Amino acid sequence: MAPMIPLLVETLLDLRRKKASQYEAISEVDFAIMVARLQKGEFRFHAMRRLLIPKPKKPGRFRPITIPDSKDVLVMDAAAELLNEIFRSIFLDCSHGFIKGRGTWTFFASVESWGLVNHFVQADIVSCFDMIPHDKLFTLLSQHISERAFIGLIHNFLTTDIFDKEGQNCGNRVSGIGIPQGSSLSPVLMNIFLHKFDQAISEWVSTTYPLIRYARYADDFFIGIKESSHALDPEPIVSMVRKLMKDELSLDLSIRVAQRGDRPLSLLGFRVSLDERGQIHLNAPLKRIRTKLESKLTPPQRTETTGEVVAYYNQKVIAYLAAYCIAENGGRFKGLLERCVRRCCFKQLGNISKTYLSALKQKYGHQLQRTTPPFFAKRLTASLQGTSIDINIGRNFS
Repeated sequence: MAPMIPLLVETLLDLRRKKASQYEAISEVDFAIMVARLQKGEFRFHAMRRLLIPKPKKPGRFRPITIPDSKDVLVMDAAAELLNEIFRSIFLDCSHGFIKGRGTWTFFASVESWGLVNHFVQADIVSCFDMIPHDKLFTLLSQHISERAFIGLIHNFLTTDIFDKEGQNCGNRVSGIGIPQGSSLSPVLMNIFLHKFDQAISEWVSTTYPLIRYARYADDFFIGIKESSHALDPEPIVSMVRKLMKDELSLDLSIRVAQRGDRPLSLLGFRVSLDERGQIHLNAPLKRIRTKLESKLTPPQRTETTGEVVAYYNQKVIAYLAAYCIAENGGRFKGLLERCVRRCCFKQLGNISKTYLSALKQKYGHQLQRTTPPFFAKRLTASLQGTSIDINIGRNFS
């Protein structure tokens, strides 16, 4: 393998050239100093800030988000991209989160390809980012990367001081446990760590339970127990999955089991259910989406011109359509999205130009993206390996 630090510097230069506006806080002088320190092995991340974000529908529970120094974000992004490039061919096809060319669409396409199942098991790794032990992570990293300077850079990232709003240091230097959650580098390191579990469960399934299917997206995963001549009891399977996670990675699981006809479960923004035949169904949660759209669909304050407002809402249309392109209730979702987006957009335009709504619709209505039915006409499909993806995203809506 080529030396990692020169590759990292090359990735830095490439990212800064392609996404200049994203890293405008870094001056030419700062960038030159950053590169020199990386090449000499002297680069150190600055202290980070920690915010506690309330978890939706979980009163009293918070998600710790770490805010890195703006000058360090470029190094984190470059390291994440470099690691993803190295491990993309190593990660198994059952892993879908935060990997280039994969995502929720490939995850759910894989799940849908299982066909009829008797049960499915939804598992969430408890406090995954906070509980990853550094020593085990470095053992897994060193199996593929031997360069001490790069390993040292990752170690510095993991042990950098993190201060909360009271000024208390809540970093991981002493405990040796936890990945700061909030940078692009964090989910890549988590995937590298969880790869060992993917290997263990895949081997266990292939040798013991060939009727089990498995797919993971970040710290959430699904297990499908396919129908057979004799129904498999899910409890021994759940117990074995818990044991594998504990033995391999020292992590705990929160698990829910559903069978045919049970109420839908929420996973990655979808409502997932099994009908009486054992067919898996994916639906967009329309009520929750409508509430979110009506409360949060407002452009940033710096958006001042009518053209910027229209462009903002067009981007939102495309983003939501891409996220829910595989939803079975796509027709209803399409109508909801179009009504909410157009209403919010015209209201915002009215605030800017102080113009009557009817005049705004006549002037700008044709510039807004239309969520036409053909977008949903062709469902996303994928091969069992999750590599052959065909998605019909109608970005040029009529």
